[in-house]
Amino acid sequence: MGNISSAEVSSLVSSAYAFVVLIEKGEPFGLAIAESMACGTPVIGTALGSHNELIIDGVTGIKVSSTQDAARRFSEIRTIDRRACRERARGMFSLEKMISGYLRVYEKVLKSKKER
Repeated sequence: MGNISSAEVSSLVSSAYAFVVLIEKGEPFGLAIAESMACGTPVIGTALGSHNELIIDGVTGIKVSSTQDAARRFSEIRTIDRRACRERARGMFSLEKMISGYLRVYEKVLKSKKER
């Protein structure tokens, strides 16, 4: 498709049946998973790294152990409530949640500097 706009990406992701991400090594954060869930698109992902924290099996997606497991469980994706995906993403990554988290980190850093 080449380069497409953010609006086009959002439209594609939000209309997708599922977002499938079968990583083989844990990653520290799954931005594409968070973005997919924010669009209401459930995720099928390997239970590695940040996927364990982001995906709630049977609620916001399906955690699998292999490509074969993903193929076997793929039909379960239709039972996932797309609103639950959006709410999970909003609960974890809303503007208010992110600001609050950053402020806690800044306060912790400032407190540790004062104690030195």
